[in-house]
Amino acid sequence: MTANAYSGADANFLTLAEAAKIAGRSYSWARDCAVDGRLDARRFSSGGKIHVTVASLTNVIEDERQRQALQSPRRPRFKQRNHLRLAVDNT
Repeated sequence: MTANAYSGADANFLTLAEAAKIAGRSYSWARDCAVDGRLDARRFSSGGKIHVTVASLTNVIEDERQRQALQSPRRPRFKQRNHLRLAVDNT
């Protein structure tokens, strides 16, 4: 299915599976975004597939990129060194 298979006046639609693939995420991620309202989701027929707008998908992807850019960078893991351990028996 193409992005403009269900084109409205100013919106193009994708299925949740297509949206997840474009975002590089899982289907459940796309479904959760639709349930949370982050993706503008619609069902065109009773029991049919859920579709989301391309614009809302673009906004969610951009918001996540900005959020990741604002997070502090991860500290590099250093090689663990062997340490001398002292065991004391005070009996």
